[in-house]
Amino acid sequence: MLVKCNQQPDNSLASQNDSMPEIKTEPVNLELSKLVPGNDNIQKEEVIVEWDDYFGQRKKYSAYPLVKILDTVLRNHHLDKENTIVIFDCIDGYKPSLPVSELYGNIQGYLVDASGPDSLPHKFQPYYLVWKGPMIEVKKYPWPYGLSGLQLVSANEMFKVIKPAGADKSTGFQLFYSNCLKCHSINKIGGKMGPELNVPKNITEYWTERDIVGFCRNPASYRYNSAMPPITNLSDKELAEIVSYLKYMKGHKTHAK
Repeated sequence: MLVKCNQQPDNSLASQNDSMPEIKTEPVNLELSKLVPGNDNIQKEEVIVEWDDYFGQRKKYSAYPLVKILDTVLRNHHLDKENTIVIFDCIDGYKPSLPVSELYGNIQGYLVDASGPDSLPHKFQPYYLVWKGPMIEVKKYPWPYGLSGLQLVSANEMFKVIKPAGADKSTGFQLFYSNCLKCHSINKIGGKMGPELNVPKNITEYWTERDIVGFCRNPASYRYNSAMPPITNLSDKELAEIVSYLKYMKGHKTHAK
């Protein structure tokens, strides 16, 4: 399975500044099948990927540079890339996200379509996101296939309904953001592969902490045919921090659209 809830954590959120300027904006939803093909400003480039998450080896692709897509959208919608989050929408409900500013760094993203000789149309279609950069770095990034769209949202607007106000829950929040939000939503923000964890009922209102941790460690022992893989990259202390964050969110429910 290429994309999973317990992928290597992305700790880029830790650098988000609580005092960044308030810039309110409506989410911008982009359907890639309508945006990319036929756009003269977005042309394929030859790119060598030192390590491909799906194939587990070095690969060469003809792919669309992600920043070329973002350049046009940021300009047309007057978005501040320092305060914008990009959410990658996949057809299976997987929704990893990254700060847009990070996509303009040393690690470069590319969209591969299903026309390549090694592509698997039933998995990759319509697009597969790959990363150019050192293997040790690109392994930290999400590699979603079945990528159908992008959503650009204000970091301030997104975080205000899921981020704790105090510092005591920040560790659990960052762990949840990096490991869980791709597949699960909280206050209706996040992925759709797994269940929403806060509204209308918080998971800690009907599951004990012991069962939550037990399920994370071995989902198949709780639920037949569970699509969730075992979480092996987090310590017991880190899982406890996530549960503590979930308990906090029980008192901070929202009816976000």
